[in-house]
Amino acid sequence: MKTKIAVLTSSQGKNTQKVVEKLKEFMPKSITLDSVDIDNSDGSELKKYKHLIMGVSTWFDGEIPYYWDEFLPSIEDQSFKSKKVAIYSLGDSKNYPDNFCDAIGILSEWLEKRGAKIIGYVPIDNYIFDTSYYLDNEQFKGLPIEYKVDGSDWEKKLANWSKQIIKEFNL
Repeated sequence: MKTKIAVLTSSQGKNTQKVVEKLKEFMPKSITLDSVDIDNSDGSELKKYKHLIMGVSTWFDGEIPYYWDEFLPSIEDQSFKSKKVAIYSLGDSKNYPDNFCDAIGILSEWLEKRGAKIIGYVPIDNYIFDTSYYLDNEQFKGLPIEYKVDGSDWEKKLANWSKQIIKEFNL
């Protein structure tokens, strides 16, 4: 029997969806990634998953996109106590070095308040930035991806992170 992991993105976030397609390539055949489009979800389907991956861009001065702001209230009464959540965020350290991939911190804080266990921490090594919201012991609380900056390097980081989260999900 395959293990299913819900992957939450927005259909409006084309680059976060491209990352999901690449992430699927790195998953073993024993794992299925089920896409959840937050634009067309009330969040009720999340109750059947123990493992979640959330893909979000960081906008402007360290904000989450409005579609995440609109989705989160639909799941704010759910318990995440038995869930492990991995987060990746698209960001741009060159143009936004003062809030690089802040969406990771915003989502992780929101989820931790509801009992989620955040996994997939990534060391800040190999990233050049000034600050980022909610670093933990010199680690990001998820995977920062500079999709348009890193070239093919983001794929290598994603491949390594996928192996890491599979272990942390205990799969």
